Amino acid sequence: MSTTAIYYGNATRDQPSVSAYTEGVLRDIIASAGIERIQILSAYRTVEEQARFMYRAMHHVRPTFTGHAAEVEIVAKSMVGQIQVAMAAGSEARQIPTPADILKRMADVIDRLERRHGPLAISPHRQDPSRLAVLNIGVGVGGSMQRAALLRRLLRSPAISRVGAPRLLRGVSRGAFSTVGQWVHIEIPQK
Repeated sequence: MSTTAIYYGNATRDQPSVSAYTEGVLRDIIASAGIERIQILSAYRTVEEQARFMYRAMHHVRPTFTGHAAEVEIVAKSMVGQIQVAMAAGSEARQIPTPADILKRMADVIDRLERRHGPLAISPHRQDPSRLAVLNIGVGVGGSMQRAALLRRLLRSPAISRVGAPRLLRGVSRGAFSTVGQWVHIEIPQK
């Protein structure tokens, strides 16, 4: 039997919020799918990490966010628009919002919306990881056949409450949804 491995894109940030139970569930699933390793790309996010994720995503994906998260995106895009106008007008650098200013404003809006609407108003990655592990994973080795085998096992696992993947059709299974990124999104209630 081959060994399975779980790697972290940023172990310092993500590994503390991933329980031994979650790692065990993942090891069992990837072993049964014939996959040697996966990488955890993202787990629990602080408000600042969520702002950074959204800032990067809004530059690469269209459409980007819905619901309350769309409010955060509108603020960020408005500030980006201010930068473009200010630069075109030849404004002094000190008058132009910086990316750090945009991220700070996004984090403030996320915090305000979560206080008003709850911790899941923006992203499930803001859930308490001792209650629900929310992960984005990438398959480290293998092609489309192994990815399909992994998705089948994730969708069938009673330990997993939601699965999202690119071009995954709703109705394929309970809790299945389509993601905008190239990763697989999973949610594992903790025991």
